[in-house]
Amino acid sequence: MRGLIRYVNSRNDISGVDLGVNECSRGERTGDEKETEGEGKKVEGAIVVGQCCRKRGVTETCTRMLCNPQNPPNDFDVYNIFERKLNCQPYMNAISECLADGRDHIHCCMSEAKDRDENACFGMCRGEGIDGIAAWDKYQTCLAINLHPMFRCFERGYLNIPTSPLSLHIVSKSTDSVVLSWSPPAVNSNLAESYQVICKEADSGFIEKTINTRSYKVTLTSLRADSKYSVHVVAVTRDGHHRSLPSETIHFYTAGVAPRVIAYRETVSIPVDASSVTIACRMEMSGITHKSAHFEWKKMQEKTSHYEKVGGDKYSFINYISSHEHPRHYVSALQIRFLKPSDFGTYRCTATNDVGSSSADIRVVQRMLTSATPIPPEPPYICCQRLGIRSPCIAVCGSEFGKHASLRAESFINSHCEDEISKFLTCTTAGVDEGACCLRKKVPGICLPLCDGFQMNKLDTIPHACAVHTFSIFQCRMENAESRPATVSGLKAIADSDGDLLLRWDLTPRADMYHVYWKRKFSTTWELSSVGTTSKRIYGNVANDIDEIVVVASNSFGNAHPVRLIHSDDKWIASYNFQF
Repeated sequence: MRGLIRYVNSRNDISGVDLGVNECSRGERTGDEKETEGEGKKVEGAIVVGQCCRKRGVTETCTRMLCNPQNPPNDFDVYNIFERKLNCQPYMNAISECLADGRDHIHCCMSEAKDRDENACFGMCRGEGIDGIAAWDKYQTCLAINLHPMFRCFERGYLNIPTSPLSLHIVSKSTDSVVLSWSPPAVNSNLAESYQVICKEADSGFIEKTINTRSYKVTLTSLRADSKYSVHVVAVTRDGHHRSLPSETIHFYTAGVAPRVIAYRETVSIPVDASSVTIACRMEMSGITHKSAHFEWKKMQEKTSHYEKVGGDKYSFINYISSHEHPRHYVSALQIRFLKPSDFGTYRCTATNDVGSSSADIRVVQRMLTSATPIPPEPPYICCQRLGIRSPCIAVCGSEFGKHASLRAESFINSHCEDEISKFLTCTTAGVDEGACCLRKKVPGICLPLCDGFQMNKLDTIPHACAVHTFSIFQCRMENAESRPATVSGLKAIADSDGDLLLRWDLTPRADMYHVYWKRKFSTTWELSSVGTTSKRIYGNVANDIDEIVVVASNSFGNAHPVRLIHSDDKWIASYNFQF
């Protein structure tokens, strides 16, 4: 019966299941009912509809008035059928299903209607009843105007539209495909030129696939693993306008797969004097059933190369959903505190569900310095100006004179700067890696480039999903600001008698290394040298050939903001209007 759904007995059941269709269209014809063509078939159709209505419990009066397409009710009876005395309304669903008899007559009903605007009852042409009490008046009006042509469509449809396909069942299935089979319609099967197979996601109703075929068997591919789908089949005539009603719908599950695990960073380097480190892996789970899975962390023992499970007060575990999309992404983060030399080494993250498991290895090593980028970073203040951060919010970006940010997170929010946070984060990713902090705050993976600068060039815009996490990222950014070096001050360039260029600057707090960039006149290429002192000599009679210099202080926690000198009118002057 259309609208009734039978589930496959179990998620692993792939045996054939005879699902049947509208019991009215499948009703047995007696010898007296069997006719051949023309008027005989019309009489047969009327008899079958009447039998169907009686079998469904429709009263004799309502059956006589509405279940005989050859004898539609007159204009008065159309309104009387909803009066309390007759009250056919409770039976309209059954009556509509019996009249449709497994066929979709809507194309004819729309074409033959006396008034297409009065269409509240056209669902009857698809075997559908009344949607609700509020539609009764419009439903009656529609019937009064259009019932006669609708009944003619039913009679015509019994002759030239096939009934629903039969016995839809699953032949086999895998993680990403299913093989379906069915039998031709019981009535007018010779008119079924093709079959339309419609597969939907069972929970959302989103149509995943629509396939047209002339066969009684089809394979649906590219499905999601471990997901629930519904499917039905419709018989279609040669002209494409005449269609059966859908076969009975079946639900099925594709087979599950083991989770896929990748490391957030395969190698995590941290300062030698860091007090803690956070490492993480991501788990990808296909499907919509969300099978339970669990994470486990182990550390490799250097002497034996065996992995042993970690645990104890020095370890903290953080697990959360990073993305609710398909496939769903999870994050498992492990924070290791009270670091000591034996904590460096290789860790393994393993995710397991009832199908299988996978793992990823992460190396924790000491980082002595923060590497230099091929070109000098743009000063945050200039970037913030370019993106139009308003005052006083722009103070968090520092100043045009290279000073440190003068607003903390609390002041930033108190100044109602929340809408400017994403711009600030975009301008301050260079030489900064706050990924560990963001992982502890459960920031989604799509937003992590704002934390660690990794693949930031691929983020043309800030993802909308990151909006609710920007303040957490902002807090992480400010949390370790004091661990990074101060900005270089006192930078001077002096040409000596040999034509060499000598650069000097003041000793910078917390700086372990200085990255020195210079660019020659009419060149677009930057040259780079890293030094551990507060001076740098550029040899080769280049004093008059270099016109830009940038110095960036660095340590194992990150890089400071850059300072810049330009050569103009035989003088070296400070400038913050960077042009790359």
